[in-house]
Formats: sequence, structure tokens, C-alpha cells
Amino acid sequence: MRGAVASIFVDRKSPWFMGAGLVYLAAILPYIWFTQSEGLNHDLYLFMSANIAYVGWLAWRRTKLRSEMVKGAWRAFAIFMWLRVALILADYPEIGEATPAEGIFFMTVIALVAMVALVWPHFNKASLQRVALDSLWFSLVLILGFWYVAFDPFWHLEELSTVGRVALLASIIALVVGVSYSVNLKFNASGVGFIGLYSVYGSFAAVGILAIYDLLLEKGAIGESRVLELLWFAADLGFLIAVLVRGDIKSRTILNSRWNYVGWITLAPMVPAAVVLFFTAPSDQRIIIGLGSAVFMILAVRTAAVGGENKKLSGQLRDLALTDDLTGLPNRRALDVGLEELAEAGNPVLIYADLDFFKEVNDRFGHAAGDELLRAFSDRLLGCLRTGDKCYRVGGDEFVILADIGEAGRDHVIEALVERVRSTVDHHFNLSFGPASVGITVGVATGEVDGQRLLVEADRQMFRAKSAGRGSTYYAGKQLDMASK
Repeated sequence: MRGAVASIFVDRKSPWFMGAGLVYLAAILPYIWFTQSEGLNHDLYLFMSANIAYVGWLAWRRTKLRSEMVKGAWRAFAIFMWLRVALILADYPEIGEATPAEGIFFMTVIALVAMVALVWPHFNKASLQRVALDSLWFSLVLILGFWYVAFDPFWHLEELSTVGRVALLASIIALVVGVSYSVNLKFNASGVGFIGLYSVYGSFAAVGILAIYDLLLEKGAIGESRVLELLWFAADLGFLIAVLVRGDIKSRTILNSRWNYVGWITLAPMVPAAVVLFFTAPSDQRIIIGLGSAVFMILAVRTAAVGGENKKLSGQLRDLALTDDLTGLPNRRALDVGLEELAEAGNPVLIYADLDFFKEVNDRFGHAAGDELLRAFSDRLLGCLRTGDKCYRVGGDEFVILADIGEAGRDHVIEALVERVRSTVDHHFNLSFGPASVGITVGVATGEVDGQRLLVEADRQMFRAKSAGRGSTYYAGKQLDMASK
């Protein structure tokens, strides 16, 4: 558990930085909530500015990342935080003045740019275009469907100038686009980086919404809310999380998603939006709106059907690409996928096993006999593994086992697992051409979160075992006393 939690953060110092920020928020938020003095609350903005400056400094630390675009994004993020501090100090003690609508629009645009910049290096150009178009589609459907409920009232605010109304409406639309973008990203990528990504945008969006609230409150359009006032300070928690967690995001094909992405992205926004638009639109427009919605619904259903067919075909092709034709085990490509997911394991171990005397059986009885032997050995290997352990055939007579051994009794669990693997060759195989006996040489590696490094180390241990003699097992540079029976 400790290793899995630590893998979320950027470095070993990050949990301590997180703890310092949480202590500040834990102390300041209850104080704000129970304090009724407006002047004292203004003084608390000075404490908030200190926290914002602290987050800005942590963001600047992230510029050590290799990607130039991500580095630029974190620099811009840090500068934005320090600019907030400068504005607070420049206006103090008149902090209660609302941010102009133009400033709110600028803030929401920065939030969108930050999201795009942080994920840009992890996607190819085609994937980014698809995510952008899907996000715009999702957003436009929501904006159209909920126009008379959530957007049109802002356009008719008499308290604001025309420029202010345009900027305010554009800000709300930008927030909707950002939410749609973040939802679409989740279907197109995976990884612990989403914690930071959602924290960044959630905090930006919260600040934007709170700025809109302050502006409407100043113009007398809405009443005061103490909860929203508290969120001004709580929003900085999201920024704190964002600058301390890792940004690892891996793109994936939408056709391999657990969901029917094409169907979801077309139908999910249209059904509620069409209903809301129909009942909130002027009565003389409902017929044409109903007919237009029906046309788009039919198109959406057809698109979803095509997406479902493509997803099914993609799944079949993926299974073919990741499965060994002879044994039915996952192949080397599947192992590469498994190695990339090792960061989520608590304490991974990799066992590299090579059959001894397989070549002799193959040469003496023929390739058909060798194939039969490999299938029989694969069945035994699958039968000896624990639930959750994964087995791969990576070469002619080479197999890899991936397992999570947990925290307690590490060496004892490894030895027991290796013994189970070795037990597969304790007895001869009764094959169609007669009995056949083989041995097994094993190399074991653990302690690495990086999957490829773990594989290289296990392969190296296996070759050391071969050098020591067939039937040997090497782990951590030492030969285990597990000679084959």
C-alpha cells in the first residue's frame, strides 16, 4: 500500500509538501467558517496569498520535467498563482471587489490551455483532434439543450454592459467545454495523472465559478452564500494536489474502452438536452425543435451502432494480437502491456522460466511433438499459479510469470511461488508420441516499479542460472537451493 501511494507523487519530498499544505487548510478553513467579522476575513486573504505563493513555488519545481510543453505549462501555472498573490496584495484591504467579467473569461481560457498543455505530449495529433472534436460536440449539444435554462439568463443581465455579458457568457461556455474535455480525456487515456489533471481543472473551474458568483453578488443579481465564500480558500487544495502528484497519462484507443464511447458521446448529451430544450423553448418553436431532435437522435443511434460493431471487431483483433496461437497464453506484446501496468502493483515479482531439454525433444520427435509439449506445459503452469498471477509465453520455450507478492513475508512468498512453477516439471508428460521429461531454469527479479527494467533483470538472473547448470534458480544474484526433483 505504501509503495502504491508513494508512486502517485512526483518525488519523495512531495508527501511532506502535501502535509504542510493540508495542515494549513485544516487550520484555516474552520476558522473562516466560524468567523463572522468581515474585516478579519479580509485579513485571512493574506494567509491565502501565502498558500497560493507556496503552491506557485511547488509548480515551479515541476519545470524539471523533460517535456518542453509540460515544462512551459507548469511555468505558466506558477506565474498565474503568483499573479493572484500580486492582485490580492495590491487590492488589500479592499479584497471584496469582484473580478470583472473580462478577467473571468481570461481565467477560464487559462484553465483550458493548461489542460491541453498538460496532456498534449501524451497523445498523437490524430488523437488530440478526435478528443477536441468530441469535446466540442458534447459541449455544443449541452449548450443548445440547456440554453434557455442556464445560458440565456446571463445574456439578459441588465446589470452588466454588453461586453460584460458577452465575456460572462463566454466564460460559462468555456467552463462547459472544459468539463466536456476532461470527460472525453478519461475515455481516451488512463493513468494516475488524471488525479492532478482533474485537480488542476477542478480548481480553475471552482475559481471561475466563484468569480462569477462574486460578480453577480456585487451587481445584486443573487444573494450571499457563506459556503461559496469558503470555497475560495478550499479551491487551493486542488491546486496543491495538482502540483505534487505525477502526470503520467497514457493514451488508449477508444475502441478498446470498457464503454461504447461513440455511442455514449453521441447519445448521452442529446437525450436530456433534447427534452430540456423542447420544454423550455418558446411554444411556437417546439415542433421544429422536436423534429430536428428526432433526426439527430436517429443519426446518433446509427452512429452508436457502428461504434459498437467497431468495438467488437477491435476486441477480436486485439485478442488475436495479444494471444499466442500455440498455447493460448498471452504473448510478448501482452507482456509489454502488463509491464506498463506494474506501477499500480504493490510489490511486483517477475519469474523468467526456460525449459531445459526442450530442444532435444523437438529434434528427436519433431516439431509437432514439441508443440504438444509446450501446450501441456502451459496447462500445468496455469494450474499452479495463484488467482491474479499472470503467465506469458515470450519465446520458443521461454515463459514469464508476473505476480504481486504483497508486503509481508516477501522472500518466503517468492520461494513458494518459484517452487510451484518448478513443480510443473516434477513428473513426465504423457504425450501422444510417448512420455517426455524436461527441466526448468528460473530467474527471479523484484523490487522494480519499471516493468522493462524488471524484465531485463529477471532475464539476466535466468542466464546466470543457466551458467550455473540446468535446473538452477537465481534470485537477487544468488542461487536458490531448489534443485529439480
